[in-house]
Amino acid sequence: MVAEVDHTQSLVGSIADKIDGFFYRCLNDKDFTMLHLSSGFTPTLGYDADWFISTRQSFTAITHPDDQAKVDKAVTEALATGQRWRIHYRLKARSGEWRPIFETGGAYHDPATGETAYLDGVILDVKSQADIGGRAQAAREIASATGEIMKTLKTLRLLALNARLEAVRAGEHGLGFTVVAREMVDLAAQSDVNARVIERLISKLDDDGAMAA
Repeated sequence: MVAEVDHTQSLVGSIADKIDGFFYRCLNDKDFTMLHLSSGFTPTLGYDADWFISTRQSFTAITHPDDQAKVDKAVTEALATGQRWRIHYRLKARSGEWRPIFETGGAYHDPATGETAYLDGVILDVKSQADIGGRAQAAREIASATGEIMKTLKTLRLLALNARLEAVRAGEHGLGFTVVAREMVDLAAQSDVNARVIERLISKLDDDGAMAA
């Protein structure tokens, strides 16, 4: 049994070291007073975990004021229904920066009484709004370039059609036009496929950005 406990603790510790975020256990009080913070807490927010716990710092105090109501609502509703909460909000790092995070968690019930003893959860660091904005700008630039590609494709198709017509008029002397026309058609078709792929990637990028925001 001791070996199993040691193995479990080792596994949890190993996972905690490999995520961009941290695990926590806290009291179900207004401050969400922390009892345990995994090793990722300091790299994520900059505070010393032992100091944060021993001085009973308020986790609510480092939650963005505009987000506090929705955090309370999400936790309250999850506890009432016996479900997990899943929420995006912002935490204030030691540097003063507001860090966007994603949290999922739930209640730990006392085996003897069934009452909520603690709140356990995982907090993951997510991309900054600046990154999201930069990605959106990149998507717009790619979209603009793709628009130009589509215009070029229309011109290429017209040129291919004209080359075919000239080949017909020239008869045997138009064999060169026939080869050129065929190559232009193939190039237009392949370029069209590539452009459609780019359009799908842009659409997915926009969807991912909307979800992250």
